[in-house]
Amino acid sequence: MNPPKGLLRGVIYGLLIWVGCGAFVGCGDPGPKTYPVSGSVTLDGRPLAEGDIYFFPLDANVSADAGRITGGQFAFRAKAGKMRVEIRAARVVPGKRTPMGGPMREESLPARYNKATKLAAEVVAGGTNQFDFPLRSD
Repeated sequence: MNPPKGLLRGVIYGLLIWVGCGAFVGCGDPGPKTYPVSGSVTLDGRPLAEGDIYFFPLDANVSADAGRITGGQFAFRAKAGKMRVEIRAARVVPGKRTPMGGPMREESLPARYNKATKLAAEVVAGGTNQFDFPLRSD
């Protein structure tokens, strides 16, 4: 038994409209434009082994961008503008455990590089956006 010609045509047109609408919806602006940023982080002249770096826009209504620091290097994408930069690195506290039994970790960098940071960067559209942060532990 063959389905009625009109029903088949309706299903095909419906699918074409559904696919067409999906293409238009999927092509919208996904959010603010971001740009590649990269650089280095050293602590007392040596590459910071691992950590996290955060770029917080000065406009509090815009979300932060972040990346991992590995072997003193970072690379990620961030929105354009002037940024407050926080760098964090945690270390295991010997002999201490979390309530779940895992290793206890604490911030290993001075607060002037994270909670009380004065570090800054400006991400520029079309710029090289290379930032180097030489940190000191004292």
